[in-house]
Amino acid sequence: MSHILPHAKIYKIYSDDPYIAEVYIGASKYKYLKKIMDNHKLDYTLFQLGKLKHATLLCVLFATYGVDKFKIATIKECPCNSEKDLLQTKIDCLISNNCINKYMAYSRTADDLRSVSRPPPPKSKYEKDPEKILRMREQRKLKQIEVDNLNQDAKQWQKAKYEKARSKSSTTAHM
Repeated sequence: MSHILPHAKIYKIYSDDPYIAEVYIGASKYKYLKKIMDNHKLDYTLFQLGKLKHATLLCVLFATYGVDKFKIATIKECPCNSEKDLLQTKIDCLISNNCINKYMAYSRTADDLRSVSRPPPPKSKYEKDPEKILRMREQRKLKQIEVDNLNQDAKQWQKAKYEKARSKSSTTAHM
């Protein structure tokens, strides 16, 4: 059976330090653990820069103990047919393990879990300035008119060239 998410897995982020007991469990469709950890580190960096609206559980852990103290490991390979199946598998693992995000499984729906720490997409530079949109549209119209005029001139030149060549060939044929 072919799976839509062939590399899906449940993973844990933990520390070998005996003073750090917290474990985070997550789910991912990515094949490589390094990419998953890099994405979490990027989220933490964005949080530090004030680019995320609120901290994730991992941001709090990384801020408390330091990013370098944590490792990532696969708990379970689970190829799935949908992200919903992967999320359900994650929730089952959260319930059966002792981890810092265990209670999220009870208090949030699947849609909430998918949208954690995702701010709304930023507005494009044109949505911020509606007058700029109008100026850009007007410039495009003017440019199109210019192109149309050039195309018309080119057609007339081509037609004149054709007529001249045709008249030349007809006069040489009569001689």
